[in-house]
Amino acid sequence: MKKLVLSLLVATFALAGCGDTNKNNTEEGNSTEIESTASSTKMESTISSTKVVDSSEKQETQNPNLDENGVLINYPYSIDLEGATYNILSSKKLDGAMTGNPIIILEMEFTNKKQQPQSPYMSFITDFDAQQTDGKTTTTLMGANTEYGNLDDQEAVKMGDSNVNSGVTVKAIIGYTLQNKEQPVTFIYRPSQISGQNNGFIIK
Repeated sequence: MKKLVLSLLVATFALAGCGDTNKNNTEEGNSTEIESTASSTKMESTISSTKVVDSSEKQETQNPNLDENGVLINYPYSIDLEGATYNILSSKKLDGAMTGNPIIILEMEFTNKKQQPQSPYMSFITDFDAQQTDGKTTTTLMGANTEYGNLDDQEAVKMGDSNVNSGVTVKAIIGYTLQNKEQPVTFIYRPSQISGQNNGFIIK
């Protein structure tokens, strides 16, 4: 009888030990999942709480630079991402110097947060997809790098296509060739396109 009681006690302690181990494993798993989720959402939250929406829809935003539809209404507009910070000082639609085609330019302060040099233009187009739509079709806009001859600040133009060293902040001008001047330009943060959230901002 004593042997039977002793065996039962050993089995009970063994089960209790397994239960604690499973609990610890579950807690560790939950902790890892929370950290992973926080990491994946960090980039989204640095852009804006605004989702780019159709004109028929409206959504509240906590960013004072954007209206309820995600339209940029106040400058400067700072976007802090993992690899770069873009502090957009102004934007303007005008005719390109070489072809006369409509373009949009963004004047910004660019900070390179990567370890390797990168240009403001290449960094920005990697982070954002610039689009125009006429209601029937949507077009991804191409760069307007040869169209800036009529701009006053040629130093900022040059810097827009120069490789900026890590940790350095420069004033730069980048731009895109437009389909037309009338339609707004939507800048969608590329990682959010994968999830279908389409976070970003609009310039009219």
